[in-house]
Amino acid sequence: MIASVGVIPTQKLSQVCYGGNFVASLCNIHRVNKSVWNNIETVLSQEDNIEEEHFLERSLDILLSTPLTTMETKTFI
Repeated sequence: MIASVGVIPTQKLSQVCYGGNFVASLCNIHRVNKSVWNNIETVLSQEDNIEEEHFLERSLDILLSTPLTTMETKTFI
């Protein structure tokens, strides 16, 4: 799903969010190309697909989180 809207993850690890609540900095929101937001809007407006919506919601960390540092990544691998 995330690749279908124009985002290819480049990191092995990413931050996660449990409980459906998260925050994102304005800087990270603006870092995402406008065409990605347009693609997300198009995909979600095509039909009411709860599975697709949930997958996208769980993929927002890839778009909106600050990438982990090399040291943080090494800690978890």
